[in-house]
Amino acid sequence: MEIILSFKEYYEKTKVFVLKNVEITEVLKRGGLLTPFFKENISLFYFKDVEQIIRDDLKIIPPSDAENHRLASQLRSTTSVSLHVRWFDPVASKSLHNISREYYHFAIDIIEEKLESPHYFVFSDDPVKAGEMLLLSSNRATFVTHNCGDKNAYADLWLMSQCQHYITANSTFSWWGAWLG
Repeated sequence: MEIILSFKEYYEKTKVFVLKNVEITEVLKRGGLLTPFFKENISLFYFKDVEQIIRDDLKIIPPSDAENHRLASQLRSTTSVSLHVRWFDPVASKSLHNISREYYHFAIDIIEEKLESPHYFVFSDDPVKAGEMLLLSSNRATFVTHNCGDKNAYADLWLMSQCQHYITANSTFSWWGAWLG
C-alpha cells in the first residue's frame, strides 16, 4: 500500500503557521511520516524491529454493523483518501492548533497531481465545519458521520485504516489510522 502523507513541515511567522514544502519521496525513503507541528518526523525506524508485534497488539476489531462494512468495501475498491480534520479550538477562533485551510488545499492539490480520480473520505469531530473549510464537491467526497461518540471512535479509526492514501491532521488519531492501514 502506498501512503501519501502530507508534506507538513510548518514554521511560525507572525504567530501564523504557514506550510513549507517538503519533498515527500525523501521522507518516505527514510521511513518517516510527517505530521504537522512535530519538529521531528515520526520515524518508523524507532520501532521497526517490533512493528509486527505492535500491529498485532493494536489490531482493530472491525465493527459489526452493515453500514461500516459497506463503507469499508467502498474504501477498498476506490482510490480512497482518508482526510482527517481535527478541531482543537473553537472553529471561529484564531487558533495555533487547528490546521489551516491552506494546508488541506495544498495536500489535496498534491493528491490530485499524483492520483487518478481520488475520492476523499472525510473524518472530523465537526464535519459541517470541515465541509465548509474543504469545499470538496459531493461527488468527490464522503463525510463519515455515522460513528458518533467516543465509544464508536474505534470504528472511524478502523475505516481510516482501510483507505489507500492519507491526509492527516496534527493528531495521533490520524497518524495511527494511516500507519495501521
